[in-house]
Formats: sequence, C-alpha cells, structure tokens
Amino acid sequence: MLKDKYPRVYEHLSKRLESNWETTVKLLEKGQREHVLCDFSIPVFKTIYESTLEHFFERDVLKANHIS
Repeated sequence: MLKDKYPRVYEHLSKRLESNWETTVKLLEKGQREHVLCDFSIPVFKTIYESTLEHFFERDVLKANHIS
C-alpha cells in the first residue's frame, strides 16, 4: 500500500534500508566488543532486519490489524 500510495516515500525508505548502515554497524560492533551483545553475524542481522521491514511494508499488516 505504501508503495502504491506514496511511491516517493517508499523509494526513500528503500534506499535508507539499503544504505547508511555505517553508524548502526559500528554500534553493533562496539556492543559485541564490550560484551553487551553476544557475538552474531552483523551481515546476517542486517539482511534479516531489511527483509523483515520490506515484508512488513509490502503487506497490509497494519490494516489487517486495524491500526491506522
């Protein structure tokens, strides 16, 4: 729905999801070094996170759950 109703917003969001990860990656790495976070694959986490958000925006999750 977002893609159809607001294509520019969707495009902007898609580009943000695919780039600008440097700060987030640095924070995740710092958390792992300081043992605040357990060791995990950051590239795998990034892929899972991106896919989850894309899936969320491609489906009518909010509408199906009566959330505006």
